[in-house]
Amino acid sequence: MRRPKIMSSLDNDGYNRPKLDMETRWGSTYKMIDRLCELQPAIDKLAVGNDDFMVSEENWRKIRHLKEVLSAAFVTTTRLEEEHLTPGDFVREWAALHHLLSTKTTCVVSSTIAGEMVRRKNLLFNNRILVAATFLDPRYRILMKDYSSEAKATVANTYRRLQNIEECETDSTMSPDISIVNSSSSDEQETRDNFDSILHQMEMTENERSHKMESPIHHSIRNYEKQKPIRNKQNSVFEIINDEKYDTILRPIAQTLSALPVTQVSCERLFSLMTLIFSDWRSHMKPDLLQAILIIKANDLSKTD
Repeated sequence: MRRPKIMSSLDNDGYNRPKLDMETRWGSTYKMIDRLCELQPAIDKLAVGNDDFMVSEENWRKIRHLKEVLSAAFVTTTRLEEEHLTPGDFVREWAALHHLLSTKTTCVVSSTIAGEMVRRKNLLFNNRILVAATFLDPRYRILMKDYSSEAKATVANTYRRLQNIEECETDSTMSPDISIVNSSSSDEQETRDNFDSILHQMEMTENERSHKMESPIHHSIRNYEKQKPIRNKQNSVFEIINDEKYDTILRPIAQTLSALPVTQVSCERLFSLMTLIFSDWRSHMKPDLLQAILIIKANDLSKTD
């Protein structure tokens, strides 16, 4: 198909040229097959008098079916390249593709891709930040039902980090002075009683500290789990989080976790942008100025309007 004579014939007949599969490019296999289906009339024309181009109707049916399967993966891959992709959106697209491919049980390619996604899922959801961020997204919280324990533990840990609460307090605030155990009293029973009192005081202090640190976040998590999921998928997760109905304690946690990049696409896009700014014409630009320009470009909200 890519011989000069055939390419010239396709150009004369107004057809697009065929594409090749390239391992280094995402979706290149789908694009190649999609272009092949587009060129079916030209191929049928070339097959007249040339058996090398003969493709049976059954093979065309299989090619179209393969295109349909790869199209779903291609669309998902494209959506995962979006600039403002959040963890919840990522997991939703992942789950939707797996569900779609799992329904096509008669297709070997679908079953293979779905099986690889299951294997990859076990590694993917070991990332507790991804799990917790999706859990705090009311639209897709249900997708984390099998990982709720890990999600809640990560949310509580993030809460403590954001509140600058140290797990180990200083000796002066965490442990009472037990020097009275070394009392000059010679009565052993009195010493034991004093030590028991110290242990009781330590328990009371620890319980008060734990109640003070953990109760608010655990209470918020329990109330959040009781809320009905949000069915409106048009609003972004940040619009939902900033709504007054969202828990005020969970809000800064959800904002922090949802802002973390899910894929490397945003980083690659930033590198490409840097090559446009830091060009040969501006090679003497100072690093702080380059950084400032990149921050402005990366956060230019006018591009999303």
